[in-house]
Amino acid sequence: MHNAGSDLVRRSVGVPVPRRAQAALRSMVNETRMQQASMRAIEAVSQSAMFEVVQIRRMQRELEQQVPEATEALALISTTATMAIAHSVARFAQEIG
Repeated sequence: MHNAGSDLVRRSVGVPVPRRAQAALRSMVNETRMQQASMRAIEAVSQSAMFEVVQIRRMQRELEQQVPEATEALALISTTATMAIAHSVARFAQEIG
């Protein structure tokens, strides 16, 4: 049998906190930090993907002006690349989140 007082952690200020509560709190803090890091990573990847899509669309417009007869092919390439980027971001978010 162990002493109930041994389950308490002395703190310099305030009331003693049970070791279990302190461990649970530490676990929650770590989990929250992991979730925040995941959210920041997903946001960064999403922003990067949006930038890439904007660049693809810009390049598409420029090429369409230079070679008007390639408009349909350029639209197909642009749409395919955009969809691939979107799927990659979604897969990343699913794996990390």
